[in-house]
Amino acid sequence: MKVYESANGRRFEVPKCTRIGIGVYLNTRRIGPKVKIGDDCILEKGTIINGGATIGDGTQIGPRCLIDTSATVGDGVITGWNCKIGNGSSLGNRSYLFSGVELEEGAIVEGNVVIGPAATICKGVTVHSGARIQGGCTVTEDVERYEVVLLRDTP
Repeated sequence: MKVYESANGRRFEVPKCTRIGIGVYLNTRRIGPKVKIGDDCILEKGTIINGGATIGDGTQIGPRCLIDTSATVGDGVITGWNCKIGNGSSLGNRSYLFSGVELEEGAIVEGNVVIGPAATICKGVTVHSGARIQGGCTVTEDVERYEVVLLRDTP
């Protein structure tokens, strides 16, 4: 185990097979084994990153988020508070998640997607690039490129 000191001076252990990039701001609660964190990332207070997860360069993870086992978060992603990226889910480059968004197990969100607060992308659903999802939606079917999903017509 390697011992790191977080931004607030708290010390925490990081498993040996974990890679943390250059210029990373860590204020996390826990980092699991075999995690890869790219350069210039910000991981806010209370964030949990489980084993095998990958976070791309320049990504900002908000407070109290969960990046679950084997999840992938692309480059330049920004998340709000209390987001969950489920087991084996994928979040594409330059996407933005407002607070309280959940990607269930195996959900795929391609690049340049914006998902509003408290929205849920269900298990196995793909949201294609450029799509916009209104807050509060529960998306149960695939969303096409550049499609706008409103609460009243959630698939």
